[in-house]
Amino acid sequence: TVRGTLSVLTPGEIDAAIGIDREIALRSGPEAGNLSAFGPAAGLVRSEALIRLKISRMTPEGMLVIGSRRTDFFKPSHGTELLSFLGRTVEHSIRTWLDLPRPA
Repeated sequence: TVRGTLSVLTPGEIDAAIGIDREIALRSGPEAGNLSAFGPAAGLVRSEALIRLKISRMTPEGMLVIGSRRTDFFKPSHGTELLSFLGRTVEHSIRTWLDLPRPA
């Protein structure tokens, strides 16, 4: 069974992980798995995809974190179009769960 978790990150942790002006980061090798979001599974992660989530102007940013035990699953040289689509889809889904005011 695969289970996900929701973690509260420290201020600045998303920018430090992804980069200030980036929406997605792909990493493999020793730098992968160093995020607090992976919790006790961090030592198993060999590659990761980090996707910045902008739910709304009234909510803090979020991050979708996907880790793999395979070092070749996510690499910086891979394309990110489908991961970007996944991120926008997750943002939309979260917006529907929240009771946010409608934009004027």
